[in-house]
Amino acid sequence: PLAAYSQFLWPEVLHLFLALAALWILVVRRDSPLWLALAGIALGLALLTKSLLGPFVPVLLVATFFGDREPRRVFRLAVVVAAIVVVIGPVIGLQYSRIGIPVIADSSAFNVWVGLNDRGVKSFDEPVAGKAYREFWEGEGTFAERNARVRRKSLQLVQERGIGSVLRAQFRRQYTRLFDKDSYLTEQVPGGAAVEQGSGYVSLGPRLSAGVRIVSYGTYALLLLTAPLGFLAWPFAERRWPRVLLLFLLYNLALFLVLHVKSRYRIQLLPVFFLGSSAAIAWFEAGFTGRISLGTVKGRIASACALSVVLLYLAF
Repeated sequence: PLAAYSQFLWPEVLHLFLALAALWILVVRRDSPLWLALAGIALGLALLTKSLLGPFVPVLLVATFFGDREPRRVFRLAVVVAAIVVVIGPVIGLQYSRIGIPVIADSSAFNVWVGLNDRGVKSFDEPVAGKAYREFWEGEGTFAERNARVRRKSLQLVQERGIGSVLRAQFRRQYTRLFDKDSYLTEQVPGGAAVEQGSGYVSLGPRLSAGVRIVSYGTYALLLLTAPLGFLAWPFAERRWPRVLLLFLLYNLALFLVLHVKSRYRIQLLPVFFLGSSAAIAWFEAGFTGRISLGTVKGRIASACALSVVLLYLAF
């Protein structure tokens, strides 16, 4: 899936680069105030490209500066926070003057409404976001009033259908859309939904199209198969950062239970899966060479297999 984004540069690509750069600095270079300032700048820019990261930033900073008893950790934390504020402050000020709300962006109410009204289990199925977007901006009143109106409509929908019915529908649909095997790469070659709708690589030959799908589906299946095993079986020397990444995964899953979701939104989760898959490969290698015992984690292996089955079911 990353190959598709490398050409079209969706906001997720830039966001992913900035977030990973900041994470690398916080893990490897947190002793240097200069590097920490760069981490704050990267986090600020990452927030400007995708503000949903915002509520998770405090978790990241707490794990960085309060996981160890390092000297001057409060000063170092202040350096990062100050750099973030310098980057996002002007945007927040501009938004406050425009819409009366001190935020980077405030599309959550709209995205919840679209997420509750999506019907298809694939990104290109029954698109409702475009129509909803036009209705939102063509509606009467200020931005805050339109936001409030959308929130009321969402609450009314939940009350009419019942919270249980809504949650069941969301569980069945949202995570299937998120983990769907078809990325924007496979959808743009012949046989994909984008081509059927008149865009994409229409002239691509059948053999190359089939090759793209085989490679994409195969590597994605391997990733979903191995990532849970790596996190559960590999004896990480320090569990702090794997736990932070798993919390980030859970945070996103909680958001996407209700927010509008497409398969491209999982790009920010792929580094977490890459780490788990790499750990699984290292675990197999260590087991086969006798450096660790594979039999001591049978329960974890069973749990990992169950998680992999769920992920593969959602994807395929």
